[in-house]
Amino acid sequence: MVVRIQSLIEPRSEIHITYPLPEIIFIAYISILSGHTKWKSMEWFAKYNQSWFRQFFPYTYGFPSHDTIATVFKLIDPEAFSQLFVEWVRDTVAEMNALKMGPHPEKNDNVIAIDGKALRGSRPSKGKKLVHIVSAYSSELKLILGFTPVDMKSNEITAIPDVIDTLFVEGALITSDAMGCQKTICKKNH
Repeated sequence: MVVRIQSLIEPRSEIHITYPLPEIIFIAYISILSGHTKWKSMEWFAKYNQSWFRQFFPYTYGFPSHDTIATVFKLIDPEAFSQLFVEWVRDTVAEMNALKMGPHPEKNDNVIAIDGKALRGSRPSKGKKLVHIVSAYSSELKLILGFTPVDMKSNEITAIPDVIDTLFVEGALITSDAMGCQKTICKKNH
C-alpha cells in the first residue's frame, strides 16, 4: 500500500506542503481501517499512535491537523484514488490466495455482494447531492474489492459492469439487488 500511495499526483502547490501526501493518505487509510472515520478522530488516532505510524513514514514535521487532512482529501483526484484502492485490493487478494488464506472457489464460499449506496455525511455543500457509489464486497475476505462513484441512484445499472470488470471473481457467487439484475449484467462473465 505504501508504494501505491507514493504514486498519487500531489494536488497542492509546492509552497503549501508541510506534510507529504503519502503521509496524510496513510493516516486516513489506517484510521478508517481502525474505525476512525471523522477528520478529528483521524488526527487524534495518528497522534496517539505516532511510533507505529513512524515505522512506515518519517512524519518529520509531526502529524497534520484534521483541517489539513480534510483539505488534502478535497483536492485529491477521486478517480486516481479509486484506482489506487482497486490495485491495492487486487494485490492483497493475490497475496492471500498465494498463502491459501483467500477465496476458495472449490468450496464456493466466496459471495460477492454488489450494491449501490449513498455515502452518509458526503453532502459537500447546500444544494449538492449525496455521493453515491457502487461497491463489491467479499463475504469471505470481509473486504470491499472494488467500487466506483455514480452520479445518481439510476446510474448503478451502468456502473455495475465497471465494478465487475475490476474484479477477479472466478468461482465466486455474485449477488445484487433488483437494480443489478439486468440481462446484460447477468450475462457478464470473465
